[in-house]
Amino acid sequence: MGPRIVQVIGAWQYAVTALLYMALCGLALATDQMLWGDGSLFAYVAGLDDPWSLFWRDFPARLGGGLISTLPAWLAGRLGVEAEGISFIYQATWLALPLAGLGWAWRRLPADDKDWIAPAVLFWAAVVMTSFTFPTELWVAAALFWPVLFALLFPDGRAARWTRLGVTPLMIFTHETVVLLVPVLLFAAWRPWRPMPGREQALFSAVLLISAAAMGTVALTVAPTNPLQLHAISGNAGHFLSPVAFLQMPLLSGGGAVLALFLLSALLPERRTVENLAMVAALLLAVLCYAALTGQAYPFAHYFARVGIAVLLPAFALAMLLLRGRWRPERATVLLFLAPLVVAQGIYQVTFNLDWQTYRGAVLTTLVDPPSRPVIDLTDTPILHLATTPRQEANFLWRWMLPFQSLTLRLPEGVERRVLITDLSGWFSPFTCAQTPRLSYRGTVGPGVMDALTWHVCAANP
Repeated sequence: MGPRIVQVIGAWQYAVTALLYMALCGLALATDQMLWGDGSLFAYVAGLDDPWSLFWRDFPARLGGGLISTLPAWLAGRLGVEAEGISFIYQATWLALPLAGLGWAWRRLPADDKDWIAPAVLFWAAVVMTSFTFPTELWVAAALFWPVLFALLFPDGRAARWTRLGVTPLMIFTHETVVLLVPVLLFAAWRPWRPMPGREQALFSAVLLISAAAMGTVALTVAPTNPLQLHAISGNAGHFLSPVAFLQMPLLSGGGAVLALFLLSALLPERRTVENLAMVAALLLAVLCYAALTGQAYPFAHYFARVGIAVLLPAFALAMLLLRGRWRPERATVLLFLAPLVVAQGIYQVTFNLDWQTYRGAVLTTLVDPPSRPVIDLTDTPILHLATTPRQEANFLWRWMLPFQSLTLRLPEGVERRVLITDLSGWFSPFTCAQTPRLSYRGTVGPGVMDALTWHVCAANP
């Protein structure tokens, strides 16, 4: 295949991938999909006057992720933007993070080494996209990791130096499991081939290790203002890092298999063999994607897809470094790995969005025509009867009925927000009753709804 054709294919495959992702982002923004699950809570926090003392103080090791994802929406609120605008900016910020990180990483690559972007794009399509619209701080970590890594591998220039020294502390303070990336970054800094200048190696290592030590210290010593946070975090941690959780997510397992085959191709000299491996990867992913879409694909696939970012990212990046660029096949071969991932993710995410729209429509109907009581429990309504498959039933039973969601959903014009939706069968509040006087949400939320939220919080966490 001629160099010009390969160059064109390489440029188009990344452009088409970005366009498809932006189309999914447009669909998610139009339907408020980022308000699914914990997203409703994070969007609500962005509209508070003082989100840092009320929420991020409970997760001090994730302050960097909170700042990057919440600060734009919070600043918009300080400038007078209404609640619906705050929610939209919050959602758009989260959705823009992966593309912003990949674009930044691309800029850090020299013109002759642009092919290094291939593993970053493949990892995004195979793993990160599986948790699409779930607001995990590891999205921020994955977006920042590749620019930092490429700034280590190609260290020349002020921009690369600023990226290494300025972005690394923010990346470390995104999630506790980011400590797994520390050995990978140290190896990249002290690699035996094409080494960095000794002074830069020492300076980066000091910044990295001090940041990791500081993050670990605050994670272990700063007590959450809400004691239930400790219980919730420790309860999730065991399952979060469990191999069983990973194997229960067929699409994520398939994506991991594609990444393994991509790295394995570096050890095979015959290009035809590489292309055959790509065909096997496509078939494998198609089978696993079918299993995912016909089984209990989510909510757990979205929620626990974080384990793929936390575990697969350091493993994949370390293997990529050990191979020292031998994985760099022709761009046409990269397309054979990337295409099935993009197609599978597109089908998966559109299916998820259709289920979300069904649920969201029922929620809005309840808000438009509220019952006499200010707080309702959706488990007492006919909404669960809308489920036509076991997957939909599992989705509806998931915490799409957090009380904060009813404060962040955009209502039709002229409809007053008079009811608080919650799941009374599984109460949880990140705030304590004593903190509720400080819950001042900007925008269109009336005092009656705030009174209902206060009643809910005090009943759940006195």
